[in-house]
Amino acid sequence: MKFKAGLYWLFNKRFFKLLFFYVLMLLFGWVLHLALSLDVMNVPRLELDAANDLSLNDLHYKINAQTRKHAPGTDIILINSGDLDPLTFRQELADLVKVVSLYDAKVIGIDHTFSRDQRIMGTAALVQELSENNKVVLALNTQGKDHLQIRNATYGTVNLIQEPQTVRRYEGGSRTFAAQIAKKFGLKHEIPDDPYLINYVAPDYQPTAFNVQSVNELAFSEPGIVPVFNAREVMNATDASMLKGKIVLIGHFGSTALRDIKNDLEDKFSVPSDENMIFRSPSMPGVLIHANAIDNLLRKEVRFTEVSATWWFKCLGVLFVFAYLYFLVFVEAGKVVNILLMLGLSLPALFVVLYLMQYNWYIEMGSTLLQLLVFEEMVEIFSPLYRWIQHKLKPTEL
Repeated sequence: MKFKAGLYWLFNKRFFKLLFFYVLMLLFGWVLHLALSLDVMNVPRLELDAANDLSLNDLHYKINAQTRKHAPGTDIILINSGDLDPLTFRQELADLVKVVSLYDAKVIGIDHTFSRDQRIMGTAALVQELSENNKVVLALNTQGKDHLQIRNATYGTVNLIQEPQTVRRYEGGSRTFAAQIAKKFGLKHEIPDDPYLINYVAPDYQPTAFNVQSVNELAFSEPGIVPVFNAREVMNATDASMLKGKIVLIGHFGSTALRDIKNDLEDKFSVPSDENMIFRSPSMPGVLIHANAIDNLLRKEVRFTEVSATWWFKCLGVLFVFAYLYFLVFVEAGKVVNILLMLGLSLPALFVVLYLMQYNWYIEMGSTLLQLLVFEEMVEIFSPLYRWIQHKLKPTEL
């Protein structure tokens, strides 16, 4: 009887009721995640992944599409290897690297992996060029095993972080593709050890003629769109002096056999600057993601400072959750008032978050509106359960 009386006393304390609802919601989320991980729940899991992939922070790229605070850096030149003949790809790539190197590019990053098959045409020429050229950084996919090993070559990992579908962060540390290229280029400040948010200052690309006039016209008419040059144009150019002292990234933007290289889905990923907020289609080439990450490393002023990752902000977040739960549980203002309050809190917060992102202060907003709505629904669902437990624990009057 004393134990039951103690429980009844606990269930009548506000701090316990608040903690009860908080733990119950955590358990509900864990059970839901466990249930949706089963193979029979494929369709709901796809929908849940789309919901998890939603981030209101991505509105930053839509709002600032025409008035970008930061223009793409000018240290990186992008070359589309999709212009090369698949049958003679290795030989032509070796020739391309040699041409780029002769025009005194400072670093050459190659976002390609190669199988070990020595019978492929041009393998000997490619291996010789890459092993003797100390300007080159090669891509290393740690998930694959059948890679052609190039003696004396510098490698950088190219595995991208997808959360769960969109690439918002880049791996930290000095062994990544971006870090190795930035170090060869002469990076003066430290490389982050932890994964860092990518500020997509170059959210789009456009095939462009390989001359200075075309590059300048594109920069003037389309802010945020970077030029991409076809490999053959670079190899056949009479003047490639714009490569001097630059980082040249060679990767697959799309096959020129297609009418539009953007229709080629090979090595494409979803990014926060996509047009769609949910159910995104892969649209950005992996090499352009690496280019943005390299630009973020080279220009510290464009990199996001992730305020929401600090310990004090996380503490404030937990306090806010408890304050909102307190209002839902004890004020009992009704669904309409709760939803109005949710909008009243979230919309100004979203405005502040998007405003701060213009100055590279990043506060993770995620799908906060949806989370607050779920909180309201869960309190409404579980309140009768709490009252039923209270009733069962109430001491019987003699």
